[in-house]
Amino acid sequence: MKVFILLVLAIPFITEFLKRILGKTKNSPNIIVQALSWIVGVFLMVIAQISGLGILQDVSILTAMLYGLFAALCANGIADTKIIQTFLLLFVKKK
Repeated sequence: MKVFILLVLAIPFITEFLKRILGKTKNSPNIIVQALSWIVGVFLMVIAQISGLGILQDVSILTAMLYGLFAALCANGIADTKIIQTFLLLFVKKK
């Protein structure tokens, strides 16, 4: 769990660094910054999975990518309780 938290904390810093390198201006669409953050999250989680860190050592690459997406959503402040509950309801068996 510590690896997940550390990666969530690292995503905004790396995204800001990349924004400066890529020259993002105030006129750039906000969705581009969010997509960059999502890509950073997925990339970091896959690297952590390949390295065998923490909770990612026994999961597949696809699962690590999903963790990365959720980590990026948490880092962006997009993933709130309502969104997570809605997502989890997709996997509940319907009666």
